[in-house]
Parts: sequence; structure tokens; C-alpha cells
Amino acid sequence: MQNVELEARVDRIEMALERLAHEVEETSRSVRLLSLETRTFENEMRAFKEEMLAFKEEMRSFKDEMNKRWGDLANRLGTLVEDIVAPAFPDVIKKRFDLELEDMMVRRKKRRGELREEFDVIGVGDGKVFVVEVKSRYKPGDVDQFSEKLRRFKRLFPEYEGKEIIGIIASLYLDEGVVGYATTKGYYAMAMKGDYMDILNFDEMRR
Repeated sequence: MQNVELEARVDRIEMALERLAHEVEETSRSVRLLSLETRTFENEMRAFKEEMLAFKEEMRSFKDEMNKRWGDLANRLGTLVEDIVAPAFPDVIKKRFDLELEDMMVRRKKRRGELREEFDVIGVGDGKVFVVEVKSRYKPGDVDQFSEKLRRFKRLFPEYEGKEIIGIIASLYLDEGVVGYATTKGYYAMAMKGDYMDILNFDEMRR
């Protein structure tokens, strides 16, 4: 009688162990499957992030190229100053220098004796005179020429003596090298920043 009960208990234990082993195997299988799905998801997310970064870079390059072409076209039509830079200029000055322009001149021509020059945009306000030179494309040599033009500006406009003369180069697109060179020369660089015009080296110039 005791042997029969013992055998029955052993059978129940063996069945319980078999169920436990089966459950452990099922759990392990589920964990392996979950781990595989997690790795697959991580790989998909990594690929998605890489794709988004590539897309953002492509869009940035596309915007830069469009700004270049827009600038070339506007320059050929002679409207880059009047249609694009001049309308945005007061807002840029207000945003960056927190001042309202008291006077603004576009394509201002000035003659003094044998010296004559045309300046794309001149803005005056709060003891400051902003002189803007606009080009469809800028090279470092153009920045050097702007330095000469600013010297002529001071001779042509003696009425601004005592005011702070601030030079700004402007275009729809400015190469980083040109912006950096303008900064070393002490000039602000204004161009498209995304969908609007802004001074690209404002923080660097304030350091």
C-alpha cells in the first residue's frame, strides 16, 4: 500500500517537473523571440534615423542650392537689393540690434568731387550707420573690396563722422569660409537662414 502511494507521489512530481520544464522552455522561447523582435526594432529605428538624417542633409543642401540660384537670378534681373535684401533689412536690424532705423536708403548714389560711389543699402539709427554691400555670390576678395568701399563711404559722407559705421555683407547664400573671413575683418554677414534672412555671425561678432 505504501509503495503504491509512493509511486503515485513520484508520478505527480515527475508530471509537475515536466510541466515546469515545458513552461521554462516556453518562457525561454518567448524571451528569445522578444529579444529578436527588439533587435529587429532597434535596427529598423537606427535605419530610420539614418534615413532622416540623410533627408535633412539633402534638404539643407537643396535649400542652399536654391538660395544660390535665386540669388543669381535676382542679381541678373537687378532686383536682389530691392526685392529681397532691402525689405528684410529693417526687421533684421530690429531683431539683432534692438533698434528702429530712422533713415534707410537703397541704391544710394553719392558724388563728392572726383569721388563717386553707389551703396546698396544704408541704414541709420541710434548713433549707428549700417552700410550693406549686396552680391549674388561672395568671395573673400569681395570682402576686401568692401573694406575699400567703406573707406570711400567715410569720405563721401562726412556728416556721419562720430557715428559708429557698421559694415554688412549680404547675399542669399554665404559660404562658411566667407562668413568666417568677414568676421575676422569685423563685418556682419547677412544671408538666408532657413526661410528668413538673418545675420549669421552675430554671436561671433559680439564675443
